[in-house]
Amino acid sequence: MIDSIVFQPLAFRHLTIKNRVLRSSLAGRFNNYDGTGTRIHINWDLKFARGGVGAIISSNAPVHPRGIIVPNYAHIDRDETIPFWRELVDEVHEQGCKYISSNSRSRAANATSAGSSTRRAGARPTSPSRSTAWSALR
Repeated sequence: MIDSIVFQPLAFRHLTIKNRVLRSSLAGRFNNYDGTGTRIHINWDLKFARGGVGAIISSNAPVHPRGIIVPNYAHIDRDETIPFWRELVDEVHEQGCKYISSNSRSRAANATSAGSSTRRAGARPTSPSRSTAWSALR
């Protein structure tokens, strides 16, 4: 069984995972209502990293305060959240596990109560890679 392809490395362009076992996004509402992360969240992800998964895909991480889908998820929408994410990722990496952040900005962040778009005509959408918080993690 150890020779199974499941336990062989998986290489992408800029990411190599030690095996093909990935923990998908799980809805663990372990964080504070204001979007700050908790030790409980870190311990939850560490259980999977210590168990040998090759990579963890985070639950949704809102990149805009109006873009949250449900409360108690760790945000990545402001500089104050960076220490939590850095600690989480560092501890997961210590286990030889990769961490893939599932950044989100729900449609609610772009809609009015009438349902029409609030984005200016011709304006470029904001992406996580353009935000200050996201840049600090790279």
